[in-house]
Amino acid sequence: MKLTGICIAVCTVACLPLYAAQPSVMQTLDSALSAMMQADQTDGAKTVAVVPFAVKSSSSTEQTGIMVAEYAVSKFMQNDSYRIVERAQLEKVMQEIALSQTGLADESQVIEAGKMLVADRIFTGTVASGFGKEVVSARLIEVKTGEVLASSTISLTSSELQNFVSDIAGDVKVTGAMLRSLLVPGLGQFYTRKPVQGVLALTAVAGLGGATGYYIAQTGLARQEWKDSDPANMSTPQQQKLQNDAALQLFGTSYNSLSFAQTERVAQHIQNDVNSRKNDYDSKYDTAVLLGILTGAAWALNIGHAAVLASLTSRNVDLYFSSSKARPVAAGVCITF
Repeated sequence: MKLTGICIAVCTVACLPLYAAQPSVMQTLDSALSAMMQADQTDGAKTVAVVPFAVKSSSSTEQTGIMVAEYAVSKFMQNDSYRIVERAQLEKVMQEIALSQTGLADESQVIEAGKMLVADRIFTGTVASGFGKEVVSARLIEVKTGEVLASSTISLTSSELQNFVSDIAGDVKVTGAMLRSLLVPGLGQFYTRKPVQGVLALTAVAGLGGATGYYIAQTGLARQEWKDSDPANMSTPQQQKLQNDAALQLFGTSYNSLSFAQTERVAQHIQNDVNSRKNDYDSKYDTAVLLGILTGAAWALNIGHAAVLASLTSRNVDLYFSSSKARPVAAGVCITF
């Protein structure tokens, strides 16, 4: 039973980190956005227009700029100091500006857009490439004065940024994650881009499964030893040999030379050996069943955990731009940095 306790402890410790924190990309963006909002010292509630970021990187698409802005919208909505411009108004102004220009908007056009929206602030930026990284730059601009109140730049790998975009866009499917973890423990976690948690899930299930297989084999051996030691399953010559061996062990003489009391002790000795082997079989059988239940529970937990991760990563924010039937014009009011 010591192995069972070890397996349970390993499973428990391995599964605790499965509900780890959100991706570091979001934490980085959260810190940058929080710092920018804190830098805006004007009292009272402010209306902010968040526009899709201009994409200047060959590794990213227009969708990248939209999803970065989506995330920014969600953070502004969580701050009581800001009100978000209604999406329909923003869309209308963006389309009007796009129809009147052929290139990217300069800063004066951005400020003009903010005035048309009756906004106090414009939040915009770019996604560009630099030194092998994807560089996300953002600015918070005061519409009335055109002053840049706060700015921030963060560098991410292309894969980090694209994974972030997939998370926000809802590309990760819960069913897909569950089916993967059903087939191979931990595979659903890899699908949701949580490799460490995938390894932990695989280790927990594989460890318990291996222990279960071991005890199943040991149970089979113990059962065979129990049956083989029982005189009821022996032929007459085998029974006589068993009695003689027991007599020699207990009294140092053959079974036929023993008194009645001594033969009773031999019979009791043989029965005790049978009972001991039966108890050993029962113990290993119970352990195998318990480990089998724990393996099934760990596998089910692994599937459920993959579903939770998928649900968390499939839609981290309520979409603002992408809920519109008409696509936003990303180039309309974005600044080039």
